[in-house]
Amino acid sequence: MIHTRKEGCPQVLSPPLYLSFLIVSGLCIFTAVTCVQVDMGVVLEWFRMLALAIFRTPTMLYVACFMAWSAHLVEAVVAYRICIQLGGGRDMWKWTIQTFCIGYPSLRLLQIEQRKRKRNT
Repeated sequence: MIHTRKEGCPQVLSPPLYLSFLIVSGLCIFTAVTCVQVDMGVVLEWFRMLALAIFRTPTMLYVACFMAWSAHLVEAVVAYRICIQLGGGRDMWKWTIQTFCIGYPSLRLLQIEQRKRKRNT
C-alpha cells in the first residue's frame, strides 16, 4: 500500500498592507483606550471619547475589546486546524500568527487556498 504525503500548508500569503496596518493599529488603539487609564494625549483621548460614545459605558467597552480579541483567537485556531488538515508544515505557525494579528482577511486567503486544493484532488 502506497501512502501519499499531503503537500502541507501553503506558503503564507498576506492581505494588502494597508488593510493589515488598519486592523492591527485599530485593535491596538482599541485595547489602549480600553485598558490604559492614564493621560494618553489628545488623539487617544479623542478615540476614548468616541469609543465611549459608541459603547456607552466602560464595562461595555471592556466587553467589546474582549470580544474582538476572542474573535481573533478563534480565527487563529481555525487557521491552525485548516493547516493541520492540509498536512501541516513549516508555514502552519506563520498562518496562525498572521491570522491572530490580522483576523478574517488572512483566514479568507487560507480558506481560498484550501478550496483550491479540494478542487484539484
